[in-house]
Amino acid sequence: MIDFDSGQAWTRFLVARGALPADAEACYLGFCHQYVAGTLDIHAMHRAVLAPLAAHAPGQLRAWREAFAAEIAPRLPGAMRDIVDAHQANGDLCAVVTATSRFVAEPFARAFGIDFGESWFYSDSASDLPLLQAVTHPVAVRPDARLRAHAQAAGWPVHDTLRA
Repeated sequence: MIDFDSGQAWTRFLVARGALPADAEACYLGFCHQYVAGTLDIHAMHRAVLAPLAAHAPGQLRAWREAFAAEIAPRLPGAMRDIVDAHQANGDLCAVVTATSRFVAEPFARAFGIDFGESWFYSDSASDLPLLQAVTHPVAVRPDARLRAHAQAAGWPVHDTLRA
């Protein structure tokens, strides 16, 4: 839907403001090469990209995200906006599914007019952790041991008795 990498745009934005070191973009590009090679640990990437932001106040992070949203909005292809608008006019459900963090994805969703509202995902398998971590309401249902441990540590609901 966009003709640039959202994570790289966010990284450049933060480097330009001194929030990340100058070598952060090269580090991010290294993760991109791992992605293409099929060797990327997405969690390691998110830790490396987002961990330095923990040193900043939430208000500062929100201000940067709003400034980032204003900066990227004019860069979104008009033809892609038209496609999303047509789907919405037809009553189609539009959603953003991405490997980038929710923090970076939300400005893009808003720019396309896609509501980043409440979402639920139910799973029994740790293989679905990326999807479970992406929704606002993750629920483990008769989970495997790894998912159970993760859900309990994260405070997610765990249901063992739901049956058809």
